[in-house]
Amino acid sequence: MMKREKYGRILLFLGIVSFGFAAAEGYYYYAEYREFGFFQFLLMVQNGVKAFVFAADIPAAEALDGVRGSAGTLEKIISYGYTASLLTAPLCTVTALFMTAETLIRRHLGNVGHRNREPVLIFGYNDRVKSLLRNSHGGEEYQLHIFTGEELAEGEELQLLKQGIVLHQTDMAAPADGPDGCLSGAELSRVRRIILLEESSAACFSRYLQLCGSAAKLAPGAKCFCSCEEESVRRIIEDYHDTQIARPGGVLPDLKLFDLAELRVRSMFQKTPLHTCNCRRIAGDGEICAQDWDVHMLVAGFGRLGRQTVLQAMNLGVMHSQSRILIDVMDRDILAKQDIFANRFRPEYVTMTGDEMCIGEGRADGSLRIRFHSLDVRGKCFTDRLREIDRESPLTYVAVCLPEADVSLHCVTELKTFVETGKAEGFPIAVNLETESSLADYLNQNDEGYREVFSIGSDREILSVDAVCEETSETAALEFHMRYERLRIMSQAEAEEKTAENPAGQSGGKTPGEEAQECWHRLAFRKKEASRRLSYHYGVKEAVIRAYLGEGRRTYLLDSFGPEGRILKGCGDRYLYDGSEEEMLARMNENPLALEMAMMEHRRWCYAMAAAGWRYTHGRKSEERKESPYMTDWKTLYERYPYMCIYDLLPVLLMAAEERLDKTTG
Repeated sequence: MMKREKYGRILLFLGIVSFGFAAAEGYYYYAEYREFGFFQFLLMVQNGVKAFVFAADIPAAEALDGVRGSAGTLEKIISYGYTASLLTAPLCTVTALFMTAETLIRRHLGNVGHRNREPVLIFGYNDRVKSLLRNSHGGEEYQLHIFTGEELAEGEELQLLKQGIVLHQTDMAAPADGPDGCLSGAELSRVRRIILLEESSAACFSRYLQLCGSAAKLAPGAKCFCSCEEESVRRIIEDYHDTQIARPGGVLPDLKLFDLAELRVRSMFQKTPLHTCNCRRIAGDGEICAQDWDVHMLVAGFGRLGRQTVLQAMNLGVMHSQSRILIDVMDRDILAKQDIFANRFRPEYVTMTGDEMCIGEGRADGSLRIRFHSLDVRGKCFTDRLREIDRESPLTYVAVCLPEADVSLHCVTELKTFVETGKAEGFPIAVNLETESSLADYLNQNDEGYREVFSIGSDREILSVDAVCEETSETAALEFHMRYERLRIMSQAEAEEKTAENPAGQSGGKTPGEEAQECWHRLAFRKKEASRRLSYHYGVKEAVIRAYLGEGRRTYLLDSFGPEGRILKGCGDRYLYDGSEEEMLARMNENPLALEMAMMEHRRWCYAMAAAGWRYTHGRKSEERKESPYMTDWKTLYERYPYMCIYDLLPVLLMAAEERLDKTTG
């Protein structure tokens, strides 16, 4: 756009000069009409206009004849200038027509076949945006609009046009909803998704503040996806959003923050789950053994990717209430990165002793230890340390998160040798080869020698509209939250009383979907993230139940939580029980798998709260101080808050509800 404006100004200047020379030449050529000044003026203008359409009244030869003889200096300059304008004026015409046609194509022909698609607005134009465009084809779902104030390289505009992408090069500093604002060219009433991918987290936040003024003009349920890779900026954005959304009448687009490293790690664990090795151990005899679900993970490299790997492993590694989770982290510059990681946790809840971090005794069940090793994986000390930590507890998963491709490959070859010489079974090895896609392709071919090795998807591979928006996981997180909010566990007598008070089940005139979206939109960031982490762990619980029950999973869920369930009777969003609360809890305690699933979920919740900066308190729960009396082990929770224990069954209750639905529809 900036180049077009520059060329436009040059074209305008050249056109004015050409017209001036053509008109001035007519002043001398039509000297015989000077006594009729008005007609001479019209002839001058006519010659100037016709010069732009290859039909000037005064030929170049006759203009040059006037230069001969006694013509003055000014007349000669005008004549020479006129002959040049006979070339420049038509050139201006052709160029103007071309630019006009290009504009029409850009604004109209480029949108043919896309008018019914949902517009997705993307702010920024950098390498990450280019990767997103390359991986986001849209199909029949959406059309991409790029907003930028940057100057594009030669040919990039045309390439975007060919892809059906609409480019808006505008003043990004102008108010978003002003006449010349960055959103002036968008159909805001149809916009449901906005992606902010500026160069820095602060720039993305600034753009979000700019867009908030146009929130009321966006489509209902519009959502803004903001790239944020700095923890401090993330906290500022969360505080701002939660404060504004809590105000009466506050209108903001729903906001989700995403971290590219987080997306890559999630893709890694989806490709090869953390429980891959654990599922191999299960004999299928139905016995619940904590040792089968022990996790020993090695993370080489503790940059952003490594830290995200550890955080998600803390969530996905909870496969049993009493299992051990041991994570060994190795890096040359471990001290500074260890300090950054530890800053997420409250020292009252997490114990730091030298090179080890663990959850304090009595604060959660099981064992969680994170050990930090300062070493270079290229040295012999890496192999020695590898043998040492494996003797203590067999490795179950390795993530090589080093930024250098050559160092990563060295690490992989050492691990491969270690597996071949000292292990009966291998373990998954994820490796970061973002800068060397050809090496990643080689490893992904599942060569026999590297059958356990796979590459961690790079930004270029995983970054797309679908990955950023995560519609499936967001829907699952919303469903978990709404299920929890509507979950009612009550006695038969209490249920009959509630039904008598509200027999029709009035909901205020809104559909369940509208109620859910509005509730989710006005939810604080902490609760949204808690629901997302719960939805990510749902697959782990399914794997655990299938490992123990196999084909008997459905029968168990319906017998325990179906319409005639032994523990709870499922009836829509209500779960009813016979007798007293104590009797219902006793029935849960007598069912080994139900009790284990509840204890496992409580342990996972404690770790998730700890990672979010919460701590235990003897007093009441406080959102402002991030304190909760429930962040304790299961025994203490059962003694002090027994009724809270049943809510840890929520994921299993959701599985049972799905089975009830399948049975009804099937």
